[in-house]
Amino acid sequence: LAKEGGMGAVYRARDRAAGGRVVALKLLRHQGPEEALRFVREAEVLAHVPHPGVVEYVAHGADEEGSLFLAMEWLSGEVLSRRLLQGPLRFAHCLSLAAKVAAALAAAIRQAAEAANVAPADFVRGAAIDFAETANDEAWTSLISAAQNAEDPARAALTHILKNKLRPKQRSVTLIDRS
Repeated sequence: LAKEGGMGAVYRARDRAAGGRVVALKLLRHQGPEEALRFVREAEVLAHVPHPGVVEYVAHGADEEGSLFLAMEWLSGEVLSRRLLQGPLRFAHCLSLAAKVAAALAAAIRQAAEAANVAPADFVRGAAIDFAETANDEAWTSLISAAQNAEDPARAALTHILKNKLRPKQRSVTLIDRS
């Protein structure tokens, strides 16, 4: 067990289909319909955004007991929250991290726009319009929650809308050994 959270757990596992490569295996523990949909959406987005700033997708699906899983590249390194306990990051490091995050988000938007066969700016504009025209009270509450404590509420709101819009097609899966 590498990490446990509210919805599930992440294990260090081996991908038998890739010669025993070490992977991060995320298992969904609580599988209500909303959690399952969010989990599958995360896997589908990850599957279609090959970018150095995004963890590499390996596979997703359900195991023998029907539990949903997502296998990803195993990453070693320092957890940002632990690093910040040692003190603030240098400004140059913050800028570097922000640029990497922006590039990864741009890759996700480009991929979704490409899949929809539209220009990225039109895709973003369309996502915002679709949300405004179709969102129910729950969706608006979720959007407001995402934006209310953000340093840039407009950017946080748009990111929230895009995360819900990026839903690529499902890929085939491989079985992962939990050992």
